[in-house]
Amino acid sequence: MTSTKLTDFEKLTEALDISELPVEEQEEILLDVQDVILKGTFVRILEKMTDEQQDAFTQFVETGPSGEEFLAYVSENVPDADDIVSETIEEFARDILAVTKE
Repeated sequence: MTSTKLTDFEKLTEALDISELPVEEQEEILLDVQDVILKGTFVRILEKMTDEQQDAFTQFVETGPSGEEFLAYVSENVPDADDIVSETIEEFARDILAVTKE
């Protein structure tokens, strides 16, 4: 059975209306978008943490973790991290669609 639910990548590609661009240009745009989404996700994650968790997280970030270490830490310490990322992407896609549909 195939799912009709769009992946996060597909949602962004559709919202940005970049599917007709060459793959290289799509990737460049999506990398820029990824930065915005990561910052939004970071803020949402911090909002869910207690002061103690924020202090521990700050200390962890100051160690300069790799991307994999960062994701592992967030997954371990923020149970709904995947949902937060999805919500941030969906909100970003809605904002893009609101602007482009005007």
